[in-house]
Amino acid sequence: MSATATAASDNFYWPTTGQVTSGYYDSRDCGTRTHRAVDIDWETGQPIYAAQSGTVVYADYASGYGYRVKINHDGGYQTRYAHCQSDLRVNDGDYVSRGQHIADLGGSGGYEPHLHLDIKRNGSYVYVPGSPGDWVDKDNPIPED
Repeated sequence: MSATATAASDNFYWPTTGQVTSGYYDSRDCGTRTHRAVDIDWETGQPIYAAQSGTVVYADYASGYGYRVKINHDGGYQTRYAHCQSDLRVNDGDYVSRGQHIADLGGSGGYEPHLHLDIKRNGSYVYVPGSPGDWVDKDNPIPED
């Protein structure tokens, strides 16, 4: 079961500034799967910040996601930031504060440069609002809907 977005009430902020290029329910692979994240693009190399304080679970490379960072947060939340540039700024086990520079926007994993952001709570994906063309700003909380 996918939780509704409670990110704003839990003080999650957008991890970068830019334009949403793909929304949460966008179709993938000719409709065989659903995108459970938002993609944000602006400028390659733009900083990516932790959406909330927490502990880095991994900062590594994975096929399909490229260079990625996953952070555990209070309340059973996890955020994942994928397709980053190779010079990740955090390591496994690091504690990061909300707004800390953790990576830079890139196109690793075989994709055009963008940030793939997903949020899970207790292992289930959390809806992240945002439609293609929407502008998001790192200084603003992720809204509930």
